[in-house]
Amino acid sequence: MFLRHKVTVAMPYINITIHPVLTDQQAERLSRCMIQAMSQTMGMNQDAVSVAIQESNATQWTIGGQSELQTAFIEIFTTIGANGPRQKARLIEDLHALLLEIFGPVAEASYIVIHEIPAQNWGYAGQTQLDRMKNRNERRFFFSQL
Repeated sequence: MFLRHKVTVAMPYINITIHPVLTDQQAERLSRCMIQAMSQTMGMNQDAVSVAIQESNATQWTIGGQSELQTAFIEIFTTIGANGPRQKARLIEDLHALLLEIFGPVAEASYIVIHEIPAQNWGYAGQTQLDRMKNRNERRFFFSQL
């Protein structure tokens, strides 16, 4: 069953590992643009998007034995079913374009991975997403009866 829910159900967390080390301005822009992309492309509430950026120096990350290449590994964790295949494909395109815009050429082996977590395994504000959906649906039903 494909779950169709609004932006309040998905609480995305984005973990970015990047090489080379960023300037403060680049890191702030990358974070801001990631949040905007999650909102515009995936329809998610900007206030619920968390972004963590980790930097790697040349001795800690190589591609094909080369350490001079600019690259990124972006992991997005979100609730399963929050978005469809087209939205995810578009997000991957948009985020790759963002990397090119901020850093210029990046290694072809720059990866973007979307992890979809079952609602019962994803917690936010002390509740699973599944419980939050149930509570939200119960409240909607209650108020629709008034």
